[in-house]
Amino acid sequence: MAETQTGTFRMVSEQEQALRTKLDHLSTKDHGPVIGKCDLLPPHTLQKAKDELNETEEKRVACVTELQNLVQDSASSGEEFAKIVLEKTKDKDDSFFLRFIRARKFDVKRSYELLKGYVRFREQYPELFENLTPEAVRSTIEAGYPGILTDRDKYGRVVLLFNIENWDYEEITFDEILRAYCVILEKLLENEETQINGFCIIENFKGFTMQQASGIKLSELKKMVDMLQVHVHGEELESFFKEIDVDILPEEFGGSQAKYNGKIIAEKIFGTESEDTAL
Repeated sequence: MAETQTGTFRMVSEQEQALRTKLDHLSTKDHGPVIGKCDLLPPHTLQKAKDELNETEEKRVACVTELQNLVQDSASSGEEFAKIVLEKTKDKDDSFFLRFIRARKFDVKRSYELLKGYVRFREQYPELFENLTPEAVRSTIEAGYPGILTDRDKYGRVVLLFNIENWDYEEITFDEILRAYCVILEKLLENEETQINGFCIIENFKGFTMQQASGIKLSELKKMVDMLQVHVHGEELESFFKEIDVDILPEEFGGSQAKYNGKIIAEKIFGTESEDTAL
């Protein structure tokens, strides 16, 4: 049955109704891989993008073009920072701009503000991006900072882990962790399914010591706040396990999987060490 318009009412097709029902009963098995680009978006994910992000194929093309034109026009107005935004994004392809449009539900003006924030972060903290290659962050990711689950949660989100109990700030600095986050987020956001479904970041502060706290500067915390919105759970885990399936979590986060192994994830993302290439 085709989708039609009748007065102010919109007739919904049987296929669309079935996809919305599917969205209410998803499991971790209904989504694509976390690592690498998405070859084909699942139909229910396309429906989610339509319902929650106002996305259609026509709007994807139109809004990407509109955002690219806004970047050009803003720079032409003479605003200094707008010129920097243009310079930093002039060689980016359509898929790069689509990330920001999806993140702001196809509101182009808000997407441009987010894009400016993206560029401003890199301008404000150049030390995080200097010589940012896989070799520079590989050992940090192998140590589990951050951790990345290879399975999405039931909502299709990528699950990132940070287990602060085992963190040795003298061995791995907070800036090194932030640099690893910068690499990981860029890699993961190449995947369209991740752009639509987003992230869930789980931080385990159990065992956090004053000595560890002393290793974090206020300026470093500000960097973290500027980059991430973090979902933190305390000792009460009942609501936590309603959101995140136990069968995808490693044992140190209360799950049924084996202990997290960062070396496996690093190899999935970057390949073997001899295959590393600059980002």
